[in-house]
Amino acid sequence: MRPDPDRDRQPDWLWQERLVGLGLMVLGAAGFGLVYLFWTLGPLLPAAPPGMPRGVMPLLSPIACLVPLTAIGSCALLLLGLRRLLFPE
Repeated sequence: MRPDPDRDRQPDWLWQERLVGLGLMVLGAAGFGLVYLFWTLGPLLPAAPPGMPRGVMPLLSPIACLVPLTAIGSCALLLLGLRRLLFPE
């Protein structure tokens, strides 16, 4: 019969895993807060250059590229943190 590896674990190990999960969730929420601030306060699309017709799409700014990536990363951090919080390894 094999020894049970869970029996040799320290009892506070689950607290450490859950604390890491909570930290990941806080980082994900902070990332969503940054996305919200950039979306509402920051200029996502720069002004069109002078002489450009109105029907043409303006150029993309770096912030317009980073905001969706930050939102996807924040969502992943929230999901990973929730998994570690509910199901510690």
